[in-house]
Amino acid sequence: MKKYLLAALLALLCQALWGQGRLYTRKVRLEDFPSKTTKVVMTGHPLLDAVVREEVASRWRVSPFEFCTVGEYQRLRAGNLHYFLRFAQDVDFTYLVLTKGGYSEDPDQLKQGFDVVMLPVAGADVQGSDTMVHMDAFVDIIQEFITRAQESETVAYRGLKAISKGHKSGEQVVLEIAPSSGSKKGWRIAFTKDTHQLCSIRKYRCRK
Repeated sequence: MKKYLLAALLALLCQALWGQGRLYTRKVRLEDFPSKTTKVVMTGHPLLDAVVREEVASRWRVSPFEFCTVGEYQRLRAGNLHYFLRFAQDVDFTYLVLTKGGYSEDPDQLKQGFDVVMLPVAGADVQGSDTMVHMDAFVDIIQEFITRAQESETVAYRGLKAISKGHKSGEQVVLEIAPSSGSKKGWRIAFTKDTHQLCSIRKYRCRK
């Protein structure tokens, strides 16, 4: 029932936004993704960067891509010519983030930058974690999300939970990512081992 209500609300929102002529839904704002180059931002950590290069080069199929340094990202991120695949951190977690470049305050909403999707992949210290082992799955999950988000307003707004399929037959990988600051909430992510289909993603209460 909630899904139908959300779909109805999104439909009404679309009509209202198009009627104003200046505001656009997330799905519309992502329509330029396949035609723009995704800049994959290197971290400066040799081993992690080597894994990212290998997995992106062999798996990325949804847009043109190039690798860039953090300095290049800082210089280019305010423009609206690229998307960026990068790592970002808060006090507890490291995320693999797909970002649309541009000023968030640009008067043309189609040129505004924003984070399209954030996938938690490790604690705040990404080194020595399972991140590198499962980079192939993380890249595939990001790709599935952006593909689905260009087709569905529900996916574009709901995020990764909208592409999770629940329990799937076959072997699964289950990751429990603990927070680095001692917070009581961590992330639990499950995906199929062979196809990297996201089965579930949710917060969980950490045990002592």
